[in-house]
Amino acid sequence: MKIYSYKKGDEKEIKKFISLILEEIFHSPASGLEDLEEINKNFELFLIVKENNIIIGTIGVKNENGFARISRMYVSAGERGKGLG
Repeated sequence: MKIYSYKKGDEKEIKKFISLILEEIFHSPASGLEDLEEINKNFELFLIVKENNIIIGTIGVKNENGFARISRMYVSAGERGKGLG
């Protein structure tokens, strides 16, 4: 397992991962993912966790009025309960 900082070009893979997680949880197509279009602009920090070059987790931190807000914290179903989140 490796932890990476977001880099330009990761948006499509991140959006696909989060969409799958949200569809699994809510049983409907994911929506409200606009903040993932411009990760550099919308997040102070965005990390990706990969295993065998596949995303298994994400977490973002946003600045809201001087406070850090954790956002987009998701872990794939097969990795939950293993201390990643």
